[in-house]
Amino acid sequence: MDAGDILQMIFFGFLSYGIPVLFWIGTLIFGIVKLRRGGGKAERFFITGAALNILGTLLRIPIVYLPFRMSSRSSGIDTMRNITFGVGLAVDIVSAAGVICMIYAFWLKFKNKRVEQTVLAESES
Repeated sequence: MDAGDILQMIFFGFLSYGIPVLFWIGTLIFGIVKLRRGGGKAERFFITGAALNILGTLLRIPIVYLPFRMSSRSSGIDTMRNITFGVGLAVDIVSAAGVICMIYAFWLKFKNKRVEQTVLAESES
């Protein structure tokens, strides 16, 4: 396996995750704009969730390369499976934390809107 094959694997690995990265970057920019326009705790969690999802997506790219690198070192199949599983699990935990942060951000945002609407309705009557 030469350097061209390695670069080709990394390139195609990046292509398969390039669209999600662009989506999460757009989400991050949207969150930053909302925060600069007077956002609060919900926007901070939104930004944190987007950043964690970008990190999780970018960390998946080396996983494509990992089994090939380990096979060139004559590692056993059990060792390769265990290491790939461990790395994949860590990346999934990072991505899940990002999704949880974003869900919490939406929950905070809509909870605050309901409280504000209830207060306005009570003050009008």
